[in-house]
Amino acid sequence: MKKITLLTIVAITIALFTNINNNRVNSKSNGAPAGNAGNPSASNTNCYTSCHNETVANLSSSQGGVTLLLNGTPVTTGYYPDSTYTVTSSISVSANGHGFQTTAESASGFAGTFMAGSGNKITGTHYVTHTSPISSTPASWSYKWKAPSAGAGTVTFYSAFMTYNIHTYLSTTAFTELANPGGTSGLNEVDQVSFSIFPNPATSVLNFSANNLSANSSVEIYNLDGKLMLQSNINNSQNKSVNIADLNAGVYFVKIISGSKTSVTKLIKQ
Repeated sequence: MKKITLLTIVAITIALFTNINNNRVNSKSNGAPAGNAGNPSASNTNCYTSCHNETVANLSSSQGGVTLLLNGTPVTTGYYPDSTYTVTSSISVSANGHGFQTTAESASGFAGTFMAGSGNKITGTHYVTHTSPISSTPASWSYKWKAPSAGAGTVTFYSAFMTYNIHTYLSTTAFTELANPGGTSGLNEVDQVSFSIFPNPATSVLNFSANNLSANSSVEIYNLDGKLMLQSNINNSQNKSVNIADLNAGVYFVKIISGSKTSVTKLIKQ
């Protein structure tokens, strides 16, 4: 009887601990409240200091972070004032679920304007966060950001990523202010070409579906650091697949260029 009672107590204790952990995870399943990205304006508060207090670590560039894209090409140097960018926040740390929060600041405070995309939302005006966790690894979210007007200086993106094992990973990525070419007031994304890729995630061969491609169309695949990893010519009748077997597992950007049109989408390589 004592043995059974002891086993029962152990089982109940484990169940309670698991339930507490799950409740803590699920309490932010629809997004983190504003002010948890680790940014200076929020006194560097993040998901570790405000809720998930088990472990915290800095996210290395190979594990993810923030990437800016303009016309489908990852930005590696800086941003142009008043220009609109596609931003991707991503994490490749293995877990059963992932969430995030990102904001952008200059030396004078919050910088630019965010516009939510699929699977994310704006919270507290200046923050982007998930609307529901992503269970796959790697996990990524894309949204728009309009850069501030000239004079803001260097802008740093602050991100806090949460995983279902109650770990927090912090990331900072800085972009310097560049002078708009030719005195323009801002750069916007050009006309896009409609295309899709499959399968996604992919392991060895990536296929493309697109109509009305020009004769000199091409595909480019970039890693999160903006490095061109693969380039190939494609057209409407043939060569609409590329071999990606040599790419390391992770998140990539696939860019299609057809005449004056361009478009980009995310690829998960397994």
